[in-house]
Amino acid sequence: MKFFAKSLLNFDSVNKLNKELEEKNKELKKLTQRLDYALKGSTDGLWDWNIKTSEVYFSPQWKSMLGFSEDEISGSLKEWEDRIHPDDIKNVYKDLQKHMDAKSDRYVNEHRVLCKDGSYKWILDRGKIVEYDEDGKPSRMTGTHTDISKQKKFAQELNNQNIKLEILTKEQNSLLSLFDKGDLTLFKWNNDAKWSIEYVSGNVSKLMGYTKDEFLYSNVVYSSCIHPDDLSYVFEEVQDAIKNNMDFFKHNPYRVVTKNGDIKWVLDYTVTQKNKDGQITHFIGYISDVTEQKNTEDNFRNYMVLASDAIHVLNEKGDVVECSHSFANMLGYTYEEALRLNVKDWDINFKNDELVARIKQFMSDPQTFDTKQKRKDGVEIDVQINAKGIDINGKKYLYASARDISERKKHEQEIIIAKEVAEEANRSKSEFLANMSHEIRTPMTGILGFVEHLSKSEHNSERIKEFEAIKNSGETLLHIINDILDFSKIESGKMDIEFHPYNIQNLIDNTKAIFDELVKDKKIHFEKNIDKNLPECIIMDETRLKQIIFNLLSNAIKFTSQEGSVKLHIKYLQEKNMMYFSVSDTGIGVAKENVEKIFEAFGQEDTSTTRRFGGTGLGLSISHKLVGMMGGELKVESKLGKGSKFYFELPVTVCEKQSQFEKDSSTNMSKTQNFSGHILVVEDNKTNQMLMSMILDDFGITYDIANDGVEAIKCYQKNSYDIILMDENMPNMNGIEATRQIRILEMEKNLDSTPIIAVTANAMTDDRQRFIDAKMDDYISKPYTEKDIKTVLEKYLI
Repeated sequence: MKFFAKSLLNFDSVNKLNKELEEKNKELKKLTQRLDYALKGSTDGLWDWNIKTSEVYFSPQWKSMLGFSEDEISGSLKEWEDRIHPDDIKNVYKDLQKHMDAKSDRYVNEHRVLCKDGSYKWILDRGKIVEYDEDGKPSRMTGTHTDISKQKKFAQELNNQNIKLEILTKEQNSLLSLFDKGDLTLFKWNNDAKWSIEYVSGNVSKLMGYTKDEFLYSNVVYSSCIHPDDLSYVFEEVQDAIKNNMDFFKHNPYRVVTKNGDIKWVLDYTVTQKNKDGQITHFIGYISDVTEQKNTEDNFRNYMVLASDAIHVLNEKGDVVECSHSFANMLGYTYEEALRLNVKDWDINFKNDELVARIKQFMSDPQTFDTKQKRKDGVEIDVQINAKGIDINGKKYLYASARDISERKKHEQEIIIAKEVAEEANRSKSEFLANMSHEIRTPMTGILGFVEHLSKSEHNSERIKEFEAIKNSGETLLHIINDILDFSKIESGKMDIEFHPYNIQNLIDNTKAIFDELVKDKKIHFEKNIDKNLPECIIMDETRLKQIIFNLLSNAIKFTSQEGSVKLHIKYLQEKNMMYFSVSDTGIGVAKENVEKIFEAFGQEDTSTTRRFGGTGLGLSISHKLVGMMGGELKVESKLGKGSKFYFELPVTVCEKQSQFEKDSSTNMSKTQNFSGHILVVEDNKTNQMLMSMILDDFGITYDIANDGVEAIKCYQKNSYDIILMDENMPNMNGIEATRQIRILEMEKNLDSTPIIAVTANAMTDDRQRFIDAKMDDYISKPYTEKDIKTVLEKYLI
């Protein structure tokens, strides 16, 4: 029974608890419903943030506030973060962190949030942490968004109004202060016959000498202070304002007479005051002293009249508003006539519709330019203009200074003509040098060629010496010609430096082969100090480097007496990536005062040097210029009677590995090599035909001879040739034109290309390019040797 009774009691307790729970649920449901109604009825947006997962519940009102529908915003914190204005996000996080750190009881921040349409709304964002985890860290936070854009706009407008009011107040205070203490004087006159004064500012005594009280309470009338010569036009300006019922007008500057009799220029800006019927009852004048400015303008006008330059001031329409007498005289007008001109009357370079635009352009963009102008008498003159904009009494004008440059233009034209004449003379000189080279090299080919051919079979030592003398004389003549041609190329700017891979050892070997016999004949000690660590391959202009070293060595040997010494020193300066070259001797040396002169064209220390040692005096000049063109400087150390040292450094690029160099052209000519082939020799000079025949006979080559380009084409059409040796300068048809015709025939008949080698007595800079352009394969220069011909045969027959 007790157990049963106890069970009944427990059952009653459970029933009671269930009823209480049911009541609580009903109450919770009502509260939830009320909250839902409240949220729906409210314009605020609700957010609920799970801090641990960064998930956020955004209420429909929160989303619609920004223009989004329910399904357009996800439940991610990033949805909110990405929409905060960049300028506001720092403060948002600052206030949020402050609440997180328990430094504020709630989070409150005003910031801008990006809406769907791209605009921003001001949001009052409020929230509070409502849950913490077991470690006491915030885990949940809820809050609301309230749209406060209208309040913000209203507050901004109110703030702007307050700022404007504050500015206006300051301006009014400043204005009052300006009239009492500043330079502007304020008058208020009645619109009556005497212009009686109703008010005047306290600083009037500074302008007029009269006190404020004298104007207000005595018989002093403002109109009586205006200069008698100006009173009538000032009165007319006032009457015109009354007639036209103007609200504002500005007087032209006029003079006033002060209490002590001084005369001042004033500028008067007047505002009219009207009654309810629109009639003018008062004039309020703002008057400033412009005496100093007026005097400056008068001085400027006097300067303009007296200036030596042709100064003129134009308005925006191009009318002359002021000018100097020099301007009028330059164009042949009187001063009074010039003041009535427009820029269209004298400028002939621009169309009428362009002139106004040009004037406005020059006002904002000062320029100096040359143009042509027409005088009153119709004569055209060249003029240089300096034009810029100036401001006079608030108006824009063009200030221009003109200068007649007709003589200068005439001189410039004379210089152009003189330049053309000089260039033509230079071309004539080049043609003369080319012709001179051709006329000398052509017979020299026969002389040196036959000497070489005859000396091969000669065993008499005396005859061999005679042949050697002829050969040396011929080579000396060629050296002189080459010096003249090189100097001409350098002076005309046609000398080109061509950099190629080069083995410096070739230079050393060539100097030994060429100069050993010379120093042996003069019993000169020739020492070569060559750096063992020279790069095997450098990028260098081999031809010009050889020319420089050979010139320096030739001079050293020439100016050194028997049993003297000459030294060649070459080393690589690795730290500077440069090559060092020097040639020193124990020769005659150079006096200190003549050191610079030796680098001049055609210059030697004195004329006796030329007589004693010979030469053109061009070698050092050419070498000096070539070293400069290659990036160095040829220097000299010398003592008279002791000897000289010429040295220079050149920047070089070291090759990574040995490149292909020219094959060693040294050939033992004592042994004749036989070749197989048929050659066409095109040569108009009978002596050179004979020489070439002997050389080709020695080599076992068969050949035909053509006397000019026309015969060469006929021979080519009848026979097949392995090589064509083509002279360049011939009558009837030259070698270049003949080559072009042969190449056309090859194309038309689909024939293999025959090697055509130019044999030229010309030696100008552009010859090689001309041969390439004419489709020639190679060229050799006159005078040529058997070795030159053998090199060609080896290259094109083997």
